[in-house]
Amino acid sequence: MAQRLLRRTCQTCKGSGKGSTTGIYAGRCEKCLGTGYYGRIAVYEIMTMNDELRKRTAQNADAVTIAEIARRHGMRTMIDDARDKVGMGLTDEREIARVLS
Repeated sequence: MAQRLLRRTCQTCKGSGKGSTTGIYAGRCEKCLGTGYYGRIAVYEIMTMNDELRKRTAQNADAVTIAEIARRHGMRTMIDDARDKVGMGLTDEREIARVLS
């Protein structure tokens, strides 16, 4: 299992960072203070062992081979999970690039 934390897109300003035109935070969203992000969201990658993975691990297979086998058996990568969360509006592509690249 692996996880990373991404900044969550502010739901008040929808990530724009723009907010009220008056007051102490004029022009900036009061919740995220103009950053466009408020809070964090986790992205995960879980590799479940199976017989083929055990066999290849015992044979000292390289990481690329093991990752290919795991994906073939249904493992979703962190980038897959992160893109799903972009689709739900929870974070954005810029944040994925910052954290997962």
